Amino acid sequence: LVYRIAWCKDQGRPVNHLEAAIAKLFVGDWSLQPANDAMVLHGGYGCCHEYDVERVFRDSWLAPIGGGTSDIQKMIISKIMEGE
Repeated sequence: LVYRIAWCKDQGRPVNHLEAAIAKLFVGDWSLQPANDAMVLHGGYGCCHEYDVERVFRDSWLAPIGGGTSDIQKMIISKIMEGE
């Protein structure tokens, strides 16, 4: 879904806003658990700036907020589906 949206943007084609909102919601919610697992796996080294795990963990907590919070994405999805 994310690749399809990126491809549409690259080709200059219109982006399906429903698909974009679903992708933002899914990626934002999904990214937290793998990043948390990686941090736990690396233990104390996961907190060190020398390792990419720290950056990934920090960025994963911003994913649900950056493109609009999960609640906002759910509202956008419901409004688009009501209009269809």
